[in-house]
Amino acid sequence: MTAAPTQPHLGATDPERLLAGIRGNVYRLALTTRVEIDRDPPARTSRGPAGALRLTKPIKAAAYAPPLLTQLRDAIRPNQGRTDSGRGGGAQSLPYDDTASALLATIEGEIAGMYRSALELEPLGTSEQLLLEWLREFEFAYRAGDVVDAQLTNYLLRIRGWRFTIEDHFTPPRKQEFAHCPACGYTHYETFTHGEITRQRCVTVTYYPGNTRRPPVAECGHCAARWTGVDELAALAAAVDSILADDAHALDEPIIAPIPDDPASTDEPDTEGRPTP
Repeated sequence: MTAAPTQPHLGATDPERLLAGIRGNVYRLALTTRVEIDRDPPARTSRGPAGALRLTKPIKAAAYAPPLLTQLRDAIRPNQGRTDSGRGGGAQSLPYDDTASALLATIEGEIAGMYRSALELEPLGTSEQLLLEWLREFEFAYRAGDVVDAQLTNYLLRIRGWRFTIEDHFTPPRKQEFAHCPACGYTHYETFTHGEITRQRCVTVTYYPGNTRRPPVAECGHCAARWTGVDELAALAAAVDSILADDAHALDEPIIAPIPDDPASTDEPDTEGRPTP
């Protein structure tokens, strides 16, 4: 049984659905919204050398969250204007989040550029206000037939990228290794960097607890095969299970991919022992 990897995609290609995706991501960035909190994401069990996935539905809870841009701005100087006792005071040194500051500056600069281009006005107000005004102008242009599908796709990727980056800042993705890549046939690959060889698992599964609607993704670092969502991850796990059903010890020893840029390699690389995908 072979798991069929996929390439990254937006999922929705209908213009109205793309516009709805833009609107939803803008609202999450600029407005207080109802969100789902994942209390128990799918996880890897210790069953067998394959490290099979426990693909159960996560336990979710609902909550109301401030705009992501507001959260990011507040994170730059948490507890601003407060001392350890809770009373105001400016004498003490306040913590400063350099990463949040740089991320906010980048996103706010891009929002200002989008606003300036769409409305032909100099941006005044918070980034939340500018983004909502940009969305209103963009929807007017869409209804007037002045927006093509490529623009919808590009803006969705851009705005959704801001959202994902902020969510990952507050709730870093969880990564788990998977035993084997059925696309290339290897368990591990090696890289040669600064005179040292580093070995790592081919397939890494990434979960996004900061956004329960963002599907988990498995990706092979050697051949770039990709599996998105619980269903495709289940197929990936089934492919490994089929190997172990034939031979329970098939993956006990690492199957290592050759180093593509190994300086010691010849023009005709030795592929003896290379497994068949």
